[in-house]
Amino acid sequence: FVDVNNKQEMDIVYDTVQSYLFFEDFKQCLLDSLDSNYVATHYDAATRDEYRVAITSMQSAPLDSVGILSPTFQPTPYPTYDYEAGEEFGYWMIGLGAAMVTAVIVYWAYRQYKRRLDRKEEQKSAPLAGDVELFDAYDKFKE
Repeated sequence: FVDVNNKQEMDIVYDTVQSYLFFEDFKQCLLDSLDSNYVATHYDAATRDEYRVAITSMQSAPLDSVGILSPTFQPTPYPTYDYEAGEEFGYWMIGLGAAMVTAVIVYWAYRQYKRRLDRKEEQKSAPLAGDVELFDAYDKFKE
């Protein structure tokens, strides 16, 4: 299977698969990979020969049997990520995040305004500082 993320990628992959030389190039790349240092180091000669026989016996299949796994444009037997719905979900999350930030800023501004009003209210209801001093002095004189 080939994983693609959107319709444009699916069209590119389909055109590549549709090309006549793709299968032969693919087989040749697989055969070339059997001569790589990694394969030579990690696999014995008998295993490499088995892979070589399997690759050379591969036959090109009709285009209908090539499965292109596209999460948005072709149904699959297991759940895949819907990129278009994910993009829409992302926009919703950005909008909700912006709304939350705005709400926090508005609440903070409201709290600042309310504190200022409370301070003004306390200043209005508090006795004057001079009156308190005179009253205290009068009480001390009386005793």
